Amino acid sequence: MEYVISFIKEFEGIIGALLGVIITMLMNEYLKSKGKIKYYFDNFVIRYMATDNEGCYGSVEKEAAYESIEYEFNMQIYNTSESKKILREIKIQFISDELEIETTPKDSSTSRKYGGGYVCDSINIININPKEILEISIEGYIDICESDIKKLKNINKVFMLAKDSNDKTIKKLIKDYSKTS
Repeated sequence: MEYVISFIKEFEGIIGALLGVIITMLMNEYLKSKGKIKYYFDNFVIRYMATDNEGCYGSVEKEAAYESIEYEFNMQIYNTSESKKILREIKIQFISDELEIETTPKDSSTSRKYGGGYVCDSINIININPKEILEISIEGYIDICESDIKKLKNINKVFMLAKDSNDKTIKKLIKDYSKTS
């Protein structure tokens, strides 16, 4: 026992310096990973779509017999931490009095035209670098084949759902129609 105490006394400065370096390194890594992702949503628009008597597909009032719902908005994501963050399994959730439905959003910047229309890539994963803000133009639709979309006539809230790197579900409000009606 005396040997251990004498050993610690002889190397007390070195042991203290090593412990200080190790604790500083661990705290530094911990603080780098601390930080949040901040979300900003802008210009959210919903359009109820239908085919008219002449076969033209266009926007109609929500009281009309619509066939699909299209949406678009801008999303800004800011990573406040010192480490890279990811979002995956991104969905847009619509909640009405009678129905909840989730859709996979599409990135408007990947829009490509083909013979009868255009197509965009789905947003599956977003990587956000440290102290960086991303702006993404998002669009999507809900088709009558997916569910009884007539029950979405009175949408109350729209959320963005995603999972982070720890598999934790993130739910952020995009638009609250219950406050505006």
